[in-house]
Amino acid sequence: MGLTVTHGCFNGPYRTFHWWRTAIATAAGIDIEKMEGYCEDESVIPIPWRTLEPDILHVLLFHSDYDGSIAAEQCGPLADRLQQLLDVMKASSDSETDEQKVTLKFIKGLRRAASRGKGVEFE
Repeated sequence: MGLTVTHGCFNGPYRTFHWWRTAIATAAGIDIEKMEGYCEDESVIPIPWRTLEPDILHVLLFHSDYDGSIAAEQCGPLADRLQQLLDVMKASSDSETDEQKVTLKFIKGLRRAASRGKGVEFE
């Protein structure tokens, strides 16, 4: 059992999806483990997601990992943002990493969905 995100964005275990979102957050300079819903340290006040709202990335990072959707109008901007982060990842590595491969696949799926005027579904 695992997660499928339509249009070819992602298909794999939930823990792999969490690992990938953590890598995306890190590339964006976000410590996801300090965010609402992720923070398990009771001595730390979790950072509210609304602080990231101007950045389309919050749509992906705050999204449920087992259901729901990303709206069609958000797919293109999110793909663009992920492309920026992919460029950051490439600049810090001499060879293609697993994080980069998953990111590229997600970008392609988002662009496919956007070209069809559809959102991506988390199943």
